[in-house]
Amino acid sequence: MDLGEGHGRAAWAHTSSLLAMLVNVHRTKGRRARPSDFGPYASRRGGGLRVGAANIHVLEALLPAHKRTRSMGKTPASERNAR
Repeated sequence: MDLGEGHGRAAWAHTSSLLAMLVNVHRTKGRRARPSDFGPYASRRGGGLRVGAANIHVLEALLPAHKRTRSMGKTPASERNAR
């Protein structure tokens, strides 16, 4: 870890603590917020799904039909001209 990354981690630790405190002060019911809920450097527990060629259909099924493309976020020319 270099100096810049260490500074960024420290700043995010401070900011995420403040955000968690602010959310907890204004919450009504439910789970308490933790600083790790907001910090981008916080380790995430749980698995998740790695998207690859074998299981991209799972992600595509969640997208609306008009937003589905196979070109990684780029709109095909045929769709650009139709708009």
